[in-house]
Amino acid sequence: MRHSPVRLLGTAWAVAVLTMAGCGEDNPVGPTNTPPDTTTNTPTRSVEADPSFDTVITEIFSRNGCTASGCHGSAANAGLELVTDPYGNLVDIASTQVAALDRVTANDTIDSYLVIKLEGTDARMQGLQMPRNGTPLDTIDMNNIKNWIKSGAANN
Repeated sequence: MRHSPVRLLGTAWAVAVLTMAGCGEDNPVGPTNTPPDTTTNTPTRSVEADPSFDTVITEIFSRNGCTASGCHGSAANAGLELVTDPYGNLVDIASTQVAALDRVTANDTIDSYLVIKLEGTDARMQGLQMPRNGTPLDTIDMNNIKNWIKSGAANN
């Protein structure tokens, strides 16, 4: 059976991509930092021990489309609006999907419904994993949200 050069080149390319994808652990940037995006002037992101709600957490929501009008912007899906008072609509507020859990409980990532919805692995979750129309949050964003909660979910 003879394979065309185009098919062989495509196969070789796919193998190279899959091989490189497994090499992420050797990335000099590491799992907690990303290099700056020079095309959009996006600053370097990193995991912070005590991230600021006003700068780090709200930026995560905005960058991932959570504050868009059809999501938790003006549509306020699941009763959660993240534009005019994101902090006041998250911390110590009962989830509309699982009323026994607050959206965010300071110092408690296990019972904070925000983390449950973002991770999408807890049996208590109702509906779909968030962000609904995007890819799951990366390790940097998830760790910053968890660290914000673990450090008291301050409105800072």
